[in-house]
Amino acid sequence: MALQNDTSQQLILDRSAADFSAAANYAAAVADTAAQTASLDAGVADYVDCIVDITNLGSGPITKVTIVARTSSKGEPDITSAGHWSDVSTEAVDTATGIATVVRYQAEFAITAVGRICARFPASERYMSFVVWVDSASGSRGAVYGYRRRGAQ
Repeated sequence: MALQNDTSQQLILDRSAADFSAAANYAAAVADTAAQTASLDAGVADYVDCIVDITNLGSGPITKVTIVARTSSKGEPDITSAGHWSDVSTEAVDTATGIATVVRYQAEFAITAVGRICARFPASERYMSFVVWVDSASGSRGAVYGYRRRGAQ
């Protein structure tokens, strides 16, 4: 039976009682368990939405949220093992030359108030996980959810 859209979002990172990660960059975020979501079985999904629900901006306050999607075809990927995951990539095309450079698909959102943001990523392998961090974490609160989709964006 083919996967239909999820009927509800799935909690994959709970930061309701502790700060989000304030990693300085992607490499630091990958090493920080506070930035890593649980693994989500993407099955036959075409896309997976990463929904970040910010309930408290903290004392910094948060002004930017960064999200990177990771995929894995390992049997049971360990979210803390970078070797189990591949970044979702995209192309950056130089309009002058037409030459494409493969880059990490990284979504950055400017934040000015509590609320929800959503980034949609293509599902290319069996499992997906996200690395989510903010620019100022002190007192920041919220959660990250996954939502699997079939069909067109």
